[in-house]
Amino acid sequence: MTYKFYLQKAVRVLFLLWVTLALLLTALRSSRGEESEVAYVDGAASTSTSISDLVATAVARNPGIAAMDQRIEATRGAMIQAGLPLNPNMELYMEEIGAGGTAGEQGILVEQEFRTANKRGLAVCVEQWALEVLTWQRRAVSGSVKNEVAIRTINLLAARRLIAVRAHLLELAETTERQSDSFLKAGEISEMNFLQLKVQAREAKLALTQAKNDCAAAEKELAALLLCDPTQLPAQIEESLEALCGAEPLDEDRLLDSLLENNPVLNQTRTVVRQRQAELSLAQAEARSNVTLGGGIAYDSEEETTVAAAGFAMPLRVYDRNQGNIKSAQGRYAAALRDVESAELTIKQQLARVFQNWVNAREEVLVYRNDILPALERSWQMTFQAFQSSEAGYLEMYNSQVTYFQSAAQYIASLRRLASVRILLDGNLLEGDMLDDADLDGMD
Repeated sequence: MTYKFYLQKAVRVLFLLWVTLALLLTALRSSRGEESEVAYVDGAASTSTSISDLVATAVARNPGIAAMDQRIEATRGAMIQAGLPLNPNMELYMEEIGAGGTAGEQGILVEQEFRTANKRGLAVCVEQWALEVLTWQRRAVSGSVKNEVAIRTINLLAARRLIAVRAHLLELAETTERQSDSFLKAGEISEMNFLQLKVQAREAKLALTQAKNDCAAAEKELAALLLCDPTQLPAQIEESLEALCGAEPLDEDRLLDSLLENNPVLNQTRTVVRQRQAELSLAQAEARSNVTLGGGIAYDSEEETTVAAAGFAMPLRVYDRNQGNIKSAQGRYAAALRDVESAELTIKQQLARVFQNWVNAREEVLVYRNDILPALERSWQMTFQAFQSSEAGYLEMYNSQVTYFQSAAQYIASLRRLASVRILLDGNLLEGDMLDDADLDGMD
């Protein structure tokens, strides 16, 4: 009896533990589901941040920028090493040991090689320009990351805003479908109109699902740049799409002047020219021989005298006058000059394309904001009033709603394009992975 009693008690305890665990898991899943739904609603969560904060986080965490910082430090070390003088050479020698029963001659020699033609200063100059090249390259990579984060944030803002439009359209569609079912039973609408309304409700639901999927994809893309989980993204961004589009017009000529002066990729190619010029000067200086001065003192045990010695050495440049390295440096310098011309041409072409995109996107936004949307809103109101007075059919009213909300969705897409193009124009046209596009020769 005692054994059965304790067994039954243990079974009851295990059952209660299992039930408690199941309830906890259910509550946990429910809370996660609620959090995932909150992510789709602007302002639903208490967390909010600005694009500048997101940009700062991405730059601080980006491994490519961190690697470039280490390359910069390595180049600083190379610059220090290039400026160090050559070490002197000391030689201790013993000759004629045992001559006349003495220790022979013992002495010490010290030699120092001196680099002529300011080779040490030119070598430091080469590393200084290499450091400047890397600095400009880091600015290009950092600017690319900033623009990419801003554009991905714009995509997320547009996706979240589109969800609200699609959700409103689905609400109207489902309401229309429910009411049309009663109208069909009452014989007030035909079965053909009812089926059309039913299909439109399904299409509205599908559009909302796609909008949520697009929003989830936008969250993943932004989270990848921030090196975080999508669930850690803020529920609200402080800036709006309209504010990111900018109100003031842009001047193409001023943008071109600014790009030619401030674009880090172009400035990097210009700095490479100075680096190649310094390398050429160093190669030409290497054609001049270094000199070695030496001196020493010795004691002759056999003669019991102290003697001194002095010497001068210099290699004769009979065959090797560094002509191969000079020719190579000349070619690299000439190529760097052409790279500057190519970079300037590329920037002009990019600006022409991006600026035209800005003009088209801005015109589209203005037309939707000032003409199309107000007209469609007024048309929808008039159709609704006509429907209330039985002057318009139910399908006509719903089509007016669909046209209005679809145009609102197109307006959001136009805002997204305009804001993205504005980011590129304000961000020196930096886009893509600058680590792949940049000239890495300056780091050698």
